[in-house]
Amino acid sequence: MAASVRLMIIPSQPNRAGLCSIYVEVSMRDANNRQQFIRLPAADGGKVAPAHWLPSQTASPSHKGHTALNESIARKKADVMAYLQQHPTATLKQVKEHFTTKDTTNRHSESLIEAFAEFIQRKASEVTAGTLATYTLAYNDLKEFRPQASTRDISKRFFAEFYSWYKSIGITSDLPTKGKRKREPLSPETVKTRLKKLRAFCNDLYDSNLIEDATYKRFKIGAHLPKGYILSLTPEHLQALQVQEGLTPEQEKARDLFLFQAATGLRLEDARSITAANIQGEFLHITTGKTGTRLTLPLLPQARRILEKWGYDLRRLKVAHNNQKLKRVAELAGLNTLIEVAKGEYKPLYKLIGSHTARKSFVNLAASAGVPLDTIRKAITHSTSAKSFASYYDLSDQIKQQEFAPLAELLPSPLKIAK
Repeated sequence: MAASVRLMIIPSQPNRAGLCSIYVEVSMRDANNRQQFIRLPAADGGKVAPAHWLPSQTASPSHKGHTALNESIARKKADVMAYLQQHPTATLKQVKEHFTTKDTTNRHSESLIEAFAEFIQRKASEVTAGTLATYTLAYNDLKEFRPQASTRDISKRFFAEFYSWYKSIGITSDLPTKGKRKREPLSPETVKTRLKKLRAFCNDLYDSNLIEDATYKRFKIGAHLPKGYILSLTPEHLQALQVQEGLTPEQEKARDLFLFQAATGLRLEDARSITAANIQGEFLHITTGKTGTRLTLPLLPQARRILEKWGYDLRRLKVAHNNQKLKRVAELAGLNTLIEVAKGEYKPLYKLIGSHTARKSFVNLAASAGVPLDTIRKAITHSTSAKSFASYYDLSDQIKQQEFAPLAELLPSPLKIAK
């Protein structure tokens, strides 16, 4: 049967980072002259943004690691074409079985640790340095948890036991204190992020038919963790941080970077990459590190003032243990209101503040100023998931009061309540 082979992506099916898997599509007509096709993962699950996929069936030079990716997918396409030339009567089912069996044979004998290391190497050309570092941390945790684990071990129970191992280290919303444990306790959000990276790796194995037990997908990562708090600060809180004096140079840098984030909504890594090259007139232009989205934001006076203070180079504000410095500044500024983090459990506000608090503060202050939520979501290049975005936004008391005011007109008069 005459077959055609091409490299392709499905632009309508990007992942949360906006990247699409690359496939080798093999199509041929069946006995009834109907066009049939199969899609084989190319480059071991290589991914690319639709904007970086060219008609020539290659990743554009603007895609990070495009050379290695293009070489990898070209080899996979060549392998498929060579097989079809050697087996001109092969059916689509036989083609799929051949390449699935081949991948499984080559990789099934590897340990889970070795497979994860290989996965990270492949991801290096697709993700940001920060995401790659998180994958590496999850890999190190897995190696410490169960160094002899096999791909056959992956299951819902495996994830539950891995989570229990994290609990043995310690999961806390408080600032870790060095020297009191063999390892520092981790925040709930950190544990959640690392478990998600492990699941992404397992999904890759599952797509390659290296995992048969899909129960691991039913482990609800967030359900087992104490809630991580990302609070929104009020204008009064931000003012208190802004006027706080007597800071060390590093505390001042952490404070100013936080205020810049609160005025732009940028993520920490994006904010501290800003230079004069990102400023054009009254606007800030940046390609975000996490999603690769080209973003244009109006440059508010508060943000410009911080840029002027630091010579239009916020790379100078990079400090070690940024959140630790930020918490100390918040404590000095008197942000010690008690917040209920669980039933009957309270913590001072300054202990709950992190760099991401600025991003949520931007969202809530913009909403309070009347900026439409859809505009805000696009401005911070957040996921289109309403559920995910909801964790950033909470109606202010003033907005609640304004929006519920008409309800008073529909309820019985408070002056006519029977005694």
